[in-house]
Amino acid sequence: MKIIETPAQIHFEGRTIPPRAWYVWGGLFLPGMAALLLVPEAYRFIGLVVWMAIWLGLFFFVPHWLGEAVRVTIDSNKREIVWRRNGEVTRTLSFAEVRQFDIQPVTIASRPYKAFQLVATLKNDNRITLAVDPREAEIQRALKLVVRFR
Repeated sequence: MKIIETPAQIHFEGRTIPPRAWYVWGGLFLPGMAALLLVPEAYRFIGLVVWMAIWLGLFFFVPHWLGEAVRVTIDSNKREIVWRRNGEVTRTLSFAEVRQFDIQPVTIASRPYKAFQLVATLKNDNRITLAVDPREAEIQRALKLVVRFR
């Protein structure tokens, strides 16, 4: 997560990785293995090692390239919170609907580490996530900025 501060706005930027991105990365494995059949037999083991290194290296790039950019903007002039996914507005929430901002720890089954989320508690007791980061200090900094803007 990246925090961008301006005098009137705070932006939380990050990327989500959809399941489709993992399928694409996994789907690259079999064509690469099939391509090894074109390599002369004496070099197939070396080719296998090289292909495995390339394929595992792609783990760090392909899902993020295919991920979607998410941006949450807290605007003190308009007194609203706006969620954008790939530049399109997906949700808008007025400050009048928010009771408080808070930090919650979250453990996601697909991640072996604990993360922290900045949430907005609405007046109807629903919670909406504004930002998630594995570093608690970043989320606490974000909370201080949001509270200052409110």
